[in-house]
Amino acid sequence: MQKAKPIGYMLGQTMRVYKNMITATLKENKYDLSFEQYVMMMILSMEKEPTQQDLANQLQKDKSSILRHTDVLIKKRYVARITDKNDKRMKKLYLTPEGKDMIIHLKALARQVESRLLYGINAAEVNTFMDVLGKIHTNGGLEDEFCCLQENNQNDDIQNKNN
Repeated sequence: MQKAKPIGYMLGQTMRVYKNMITATLKENKYDLSFEQYVMMMILSMEKEPTQQDLANQLQKDKSSILRHTDVLIKKRYVARITDKNDKRMKKLYLTPEGKDMIIHLKALARQVESRLLYGINAAEVNTFMDVLGKIHTNGGLEDEFCCLQENNQNDDIQNKNN
């Protein structure tokens, strides 16, 4: 009988598989984006003008890393940065028209990858998995309900295609 692997190991391996598949698919489709830039753009597409600090908190990355990725996305004309009217220290981010066009392609790409990863997994299993992940996030202090709701809806769409 095979011994169960630690949950941390399984979560880490699952994230690596997802990251590697997204990165490879970005490269195959000639999108010049890193995985981190892809994730930032997806978050920007779901939230209204988050700050660089919001992204750093959500991605659990340091602000300098977010700043570097943001600068690249600005150079590619996918993202713009504006100073908050009430607090000059805060920089809000939003997708440019080019960024909004790119998001359409990125979301289609994400659906393809998720469809491959979820092949043979029924909707009930995906919902249970998402519920467990949500509880792990809550227990770990991660407050990211908006993103999880969006992803759940995407997963429901994928599962409807698989069933």
